[in-house]
Amino acid sequence: EKSYKAIRQLTEKLGIYPPHSPKTDEDIKKEQGIHELNQAKLLSELKIAELERQVIQLKTQIQLGSKDYIQKLEERLKELDVAKKAYKRRAHSLESELSNVVDSHTQEYRTLKLDQEELYSMLGELQQMTGVRIPVEVEGLQQTLSKGVLSDSDSLHPEDRCLRVIRPAVNKALPLVEDLKQQLKATESTLSSTMSLYGENFNDKEELETFFEHFSSFVLLYRQVKQYNLLQEDEQRAYERQQARYKEEQKIKELQEIAAREGRTNADSVIEQLRNPDHA
Repeated sequence: EKSYKAIRQLTEKLGIYPPHSPKTDEDIKKEQGIHELNQAKLLSELKIAELERQVIQLKTQIQLGSKDYIQKLEERLKELDVAKKAYKRRAHSLESELSNVVDSHTQEYRTLKLDQEELYSMLGELQQMTGVRIPVEVEGLQQTLSKGVLSDSDSLHPEDRCLRVIRPAVNKALPLVEDLKQQLKATESTLSSTMSLYGENFNDKEELETFFEHFSSFVLLYRQVKQYNLLQEDEQRAYERQQARYKEEQKIKELQEIAAREGRTNADSVIEQLRNPDHA
């Protein structure tokens, strides 16, 4: 009866922590999408590296006097520009997907940690209260009632008060114990899946103990790097705008110089005609 009350209290506490849902098709697709994006990003990196190598070779050939390579160089430079733009899009998509996953796991990992710590803490409390492990005691009592000494009519009268107290309590406790098992199993399954995604082994005691600390550090570092990358992108865009303005100013300046030269040439021609009217 004491064990039953303890398990009932535990189940009531667990009521505020609903079991984690199994991995959905959407979750699986999201993980596959991240994997495919990462593969596409790696392929883009390889293509860019190969094109850059070809560009260097073509520039070397041109410097050595091989003018036939100029057209090939222009083609490779265009391909390289297209590849870099595609890479940037894929990298941005991958970063966006990873950001969503990290944000999702950041919210989820607190619940995971709380669930796991709460479950083990409650089991520890019950073990201290009852002196035996839960749910072993309830299952043991059930075995005793069905097959053990409490099932032997020669040893115990069927209407014995001991049975009237124990049997109802055990019957009520069994589904509660099963709920507890399922809750613990669901929590450990979700935690194992999450750890696996980050390259950690749930069955490794040391990795299990340090996972939440490592994950917190990872989230902090990830956000710092993301913020740094955003600042770098802003600086790059500002630099590109500055370069575009500079080129535009240079172009205007060149056009003005050309116009000035043409004006001087026309003026010189008119003066020459005035000096030599016969020649005109």
